[in-house]
Amino acid sequence: MISTFISSFKISDIFYLITTLLILYVSRYYYNYFTRPNPLPGPFPLPIFGNIHQKFGYGFVDWLMLLHKKLILTEGFKEYGIGGTGIVNNVDPKSWKYNRQFFIQAMMIPSFNNQSINWTNELWLEMESYWNGENHELDLLKWMHRFTNEMIFRISTGVKSNGVYAYYHTLIPKNNKLSEEEKERNKESEDLIQSLEMLLRGFVYFFVLNSFMRHYISFIHGKIKSLLKNRDYYFDKLYDIIKKRRIEIDNTPSPT
Repeated sequence: MISTFISSFKISDIFYLITTLLILYVSRYYYNYFTRPNPLPGPFPLPIFGNIHQKFGYGFVDWLMLLHKKLILTEGFKEYGIGGTGIVNNVDPKSWKYNRQFFIQAMMIPSFNNQSINWTNELWLEMESYWNGENHELDLLKWMHRFTNEMIFRISTGVKSNGVYAYYHTLIPKNNKLSEEEKERNKESEDLIQSLEMLLRGFVYFFVLNSFMRHYISFIHGKIKSLLKNRDYYFDKLYDIIKKRRIEIDNTPSPT
């Protein structure tokens, strides 16, 4: 019966079948769009292409400004693991208020602000000492990436990631003075920085491309898989550092 059905298929029937499938896909796409739980204002999307067509005729910055209202939350951000968390991408009012209160209480303590300033000065002096110590080309952008990442990491976790120190040792010839343990620690620190940079670069894929393009277009799907693998690596490393930090805090004797 199936073979008879297939043999009776004509070229015109294939065209009608594809047209029917496209109509069903577009109908389902816009049904989900108009019935989404948080109908935030933003540019009107197209099926498969999303909002990428609106980039033409705009500069990149202007295009991002055009999409700024939609940037708050997309299903792509949920898949990437950053949707509905923290403060920036959180559209749950109760969760957002709790996170905001926690953030303000943690960041507005005067002693914490003074400590952050001291850490910033210390790290800047450390970085300057590396600039003066070796004769190599200065790539300020890479240095500042590591400076910024290390400061954010230390402020948020209280742990010094040694990103600046690790980058310095990637620029100089083999240093026999470093032990194998130090070399391994430097490698982990540099890998963590590069993983974070890749995580940030991946935002645009999950923001611009819709679910169909991310999962069913082969060359894009391969990139998405590598981004998700990198995300899992970075989050696992971050969770390990936080777990160790919590154990360290729990074992710290309270002042009497």
